[in-house]
Amino acid sequence: MTSLQTAALHEIDDGDHSFKVPKRTGRTHEEVLDELVETTVAWLAQQVPINPEG
Repeated sequence: MTSLQTAALHEIDDGDHSFKVPKRTGRTHEEVLDELVETTVAWLAQQVPINPEG
């Protein structure tokens, strides 16, 4: 599909539909959300290059 050419999939290992992971993973929900934010920001930066000179 041409409308999804820039789409990306980032899986959260053992995550459910709310991105919560089991305690056995050793990761907190906050850590998972941080990963999602970092991944999203990196993807957005690729889509919309930032011009520091405005």
